[in-house]
Amino acid sequence: MKAEEVKKMRFDQLIVVNGLILTVVTIYLILANVLHITVTSLFLVIGAIALIQGVAGLVRMDEAKSIIPIFGQVAAYEKEKLGDQEWRRQRIVGCVWNAVVSGIFLIQAYMHRGSLDTIAEIDYPILLIFVFLALTVLNFSMLMHFRKIDHAEAKVEFNYSMWRAQLDAVLIIVTFGFVMFTFTVFYFMTVN
Repeated sequence: MKAEEVKKMRFDQLIVVNGLILTVVTIYLILANVLHITVTSLFLVIGAIALIQGVAGLVRMDEAKSIIPIFGQVAAYEKEKLGDQEWRRQRIVGCVWNAVVSGIFLIQAYMHRGSLDTIAEIDYPILLIFVFLALTVLNFSMLMHFRKIDHAEAKVEFNYSMWRAQLDAVLIIVTFGFVMFTFTVFYFMTVN
C-alpha cells in the first residue's frame, strides 16, 4: 500500500472511530433521558457488550473482516504489515482487555444490583469534559499505534516488546484515571 493510501486509510479510521464514539454518547444521552436507565442496567449492558466483543474476537481470531469496511481494510493492512503471529498476538491481547473491562462492569452491576438509582441526572459540562479527554487519550494512543506500525520497515521490528507496549497502555490508563478522578473530586467540591 502506498504512503498516501495509508494516510487516507488512517484518517478515515480516526474519523469513523470518533464519529462512532460521539454517536454512541448521543444515543446514550437520549436513552438515559427517555427511558430512565438504572445504574445496574447500564453496567450490565456495557459489561455484556464488552464480553460479546471479546468472545467474538476470539472466535473470529484469524479473520481480517468487519461490518464497517474501513475496519476490515485496516485489519487486512495490519495483518500484512505485522505478520500472522504478531497480529494474532495483538488480537488476543485486545480480547483479554475486553474481558477485563467486561469483568469490571459486570462486578459493578452485581454490586449495584438492588439500586434503583437512575442516570437521568446528567451533569452535561462534566460529561463533555470526560468525552473530550477520553477522545484525546484514544486519539493519542491510536496515533502512537499508527506510527509504530506504519513506520516499521520489517516484521522483525514488531517483536521488540509487546509487554512494553502493554505496560505503556496501562500507564496511560492509570494516568488518565487519576486525572479524571482528581478533576471529578475538585469539580464536585466547587459545585457543592
